[in-house]
Amino acid sequence: MFRRKIRVALDIGTSSLKVIQLEIAPTGVKLLNAGLIEIEHNPLATDEEKKAKIVEAIQHLLKEKHIKAKRITLAVPGQSVISRFLKLPPGSEGKVDRIIRYEARNQISLPLDKMVIDYQVLRQSRWGVDVILLAIKEKIVNDRLDLVDSIGLTPEVVDVTSLALFNSLTYGQESRKDEVVTFINIGATTTDLGIQKDGMLHFTRSFPIGGNDLTEALCARLGIDFLEAERLKREVTIPAESANKEEKAHRISEAIDSFLKALVAEIRHSFDYYQSQPDGALVNRIVLSGGGARLRGLDEFLARKLRLQVEIADPLKNIQFDPSRLNSEMASSLTIALGLALRGEVRTNLLPPKIRKEQKVKQQKRIFATATTSLITLLLMANIALSFQTSGIKKQLRKIKKEEATSLTVKRIQHLKKEDKKIKEKIALINSKMLEQAQWSPIIYEVSKITPDKIWLTEVATVKEQGGEERKTFQTEEGRRIEIKGSAFSHYRLSKFMANLENSSFFAKIILGSTQKIKDKGWIDFGITCQLARRSEK
Repeated sequence: MFRRKIRVALDIGTSSLKVIQLEIAPTGVKLLNAGLIEIEHNPLATDEEKKAKIVEAIQHLLKEKHIKAKRITLAVPGQSVISRFLKLPPGSEGKVDRIIRYEARNQISLPLDKMVIDYQVLRQSRWGVDVILLAIKEKIVNDRLDLVDSIGLTPEVVDVTSLALFNSLTYGQESRKDEVVTFINIGATTTDLGIQKDGMLHFTRSFPIGGNDLTEALCARLGIDFLEAERLKREVTIPAESANKEEKAHRISEAIDSFLKALVAEIRHSFDYYQSQPDGALVNRIVLSGGGARLRGLDEFLARKLRLQVEIADPLKNIQFDPSRLNSEMASSLTIALGLALRGEVRTNLLPPKIRKEQKVKQQKRIFATATTSLITLLLMANIALSFQTSGIKKQLRKIKKEEATSLTVKRIQHLKKEDKKIKEKIALINSKMLEQAQWSPIIYEVSKITPDKIWLTEVATVKEQGGEERKTFQTEEGRRIEIKGSAFSHYRLSKFMANLENSSFFAKIILGSTQKIKDKGWIDFGITCQLARRSEK
């Protein structure tokens, strides 16, 4: 059964920060909250100062919008990501993972152990398997994660801006057969471009041209500061070509012309490259979005220059929202954030595998703790119910003893005594299970407390000797051997965990068993055995 989901996405740009909170339900998608905050532009600021400004902006925006969710979706710039669209031969369906690993080694010149790689099968047909392959330096992802980690946010997904653009502008849209549509999102420093053909993503590209290039051109031509140039940029309209202009108007026109020429050149270059591919085709239509798309007259200018139909995107077209809380200009700027929250047709994730595993283990710990609490509660309730039953049986026995001792009453007494014995056995079993849970809870808590960061535990159980063979049990008497299995980020982390076990009052005779380094994942699988110690003796 499809359940209602709440998703929060953060689009961290160079000049602004956008947040979206969506409710995804069987009845459709509803916009619960959205916000945008400008990030002060200071070209002289250090990287640390810029990071501090972004963190401050995130905290302010989430507080202002009363968004308390901790699990979010982030994006990395498309310009930082290597993307390849591959056509695998028919019959490759069961071998995609192996083929992609081979292709990654051939297509990516950088060391793969320093990269985060993901892929998605886009379409399978009798002509083959269409796959998108993505790769990014792990450091770039970690730098983005550091921005939100310091304020207690947990990214579940790291998407790519160019893919979020596609997911946003294709949500709920019916594609026309043989139509080729180009989606262009003009940000502050980067423009993302994606091409859709027959309803499927066929090409993406990001290039370093954005609204700030026009702002800086106005600064240089007019000798004004950045804020003044930003204000002017939002007021001007792209003029028709004319030889008679005032001096200021002429300089503004020069600044706009230099920006537009660079933008058009990059768009044409993207089209030429796409059309040179085996599946390439002529583009029929362009859809513009992003803050840069708000430049007055840009759509008409591009339509003339590229001789194509150009329109401004309406990313909220198929989203339920309160119009009084969101204007159309802001909606265009929220395109990427919306795509991040929607997680549409393309659902890749560049969250590093180590962090995914760490999050999975933390989730399992939460589930274990909840399940343990629920089990103890149920056992306690069962104990109380059975105690009432045995109390009732005792009352009946006392009543019968006062009656005349006939064969009928003797049989009744024997039956009740059997029932009483059965109930007492059930109570004893329940009490032993409750004792077992009570014994395990502090052990599990101790293990979780002394486990260092970058250590992920997958199993904690005791091993009992029986008939010369070992079997796993959940008894916790002192002297029993404990087996701990998991994965470590490094040998240093593993040795630190061993030292913590040695110093714990719960464990003794710590022995490291076999270890295995998982080369393609970057972590070490391990097994440790130790004894449950008498805490008073250690």
